[in-house]
Amino acid sequence: VKKLGCILHLLGDPQSQLRPGSDEWSGSNFSSVISGTAMLKSCVDYTRCVFTEPKRCDKKLFAWISTIANGGIRAKLPFNTLLEQARLAFPATGRPRETNVSLTHLTRKRVIHVAQKLALRRDRPKAYIVLDGEVRLYIYPTVRLIACLHSSKHGLYNSMLLRFESYDSESIHLRNEEGEQRFTLSHSFCREHLRSAHCWTLASCQGRTIGTTLGIWDTAHRKFSVRALYTALSRSRHFETISIES
Repeated sequence: VKKLGCILHLLGDPQSQLRPGSDEWSGSNFSSVISGTAMLKSCVDYTRCVFTEPKRCDKKLFAWISTIANGGIRAKLPFNTLLEQARLAFPATGRPRETNVSLTHLTRKRVIHVAQKLALRRDRPKAYIVLDGEVRLYIYPTVRLIACLHSSKHGLYNSMLLRFESYDSESIHLRNEEGEQRFTLSHSFCREHLRSAHCWTLASCQGRTIGTTLGIWDTAHRKFSVRALYTALSRSRHFETISIES
């Protein structure tokens, strides 16, 4: 790489970024910190960018998240103890929030079902369209949706956040919530490739910032870990808008 005059930039945290996918690679164990490995030496000469002040969230949330990062005062606590402290800091409200994240698809579908019922009761739309996909969706203006695609289609990409605008007998009209694009899609395409944005899995929300209220689910699941908690909390902008619901 150096002979070609290229410079590599490492995106992500070298202390833990391999670990969520797997603790092993080619027979070698990577469950420990990897920031001092030959791989990182050869790629980026150990160069790291470490945030010491909040860029995504408020100072209170940044300070709490920092306590569960490597070197933080809660990082070596037994996970059950850490989770108890998190639940006290981010108390449950007893219902889905505007945006929710879960570990499993089963919980995601359950949260969407409840959230849609509450939204219909609150919004009382005069008209809406029903799409029977993996979960029955009730769609009307202001409802947010997620594109679910294996590859880009019609200018859409996987996990694109969309907002419903209108529909007719053949088409549904949407706009990109985070851009300027507008889309006109068939009912059958939407039924197959759109999901409710009421709830995301943790795997699909990585890299996204959530500016609404945020509910975190599945913390009692046997596979929920400090990595999952860190990912969930660090999606939000504000400490006061987070709740741990289950």
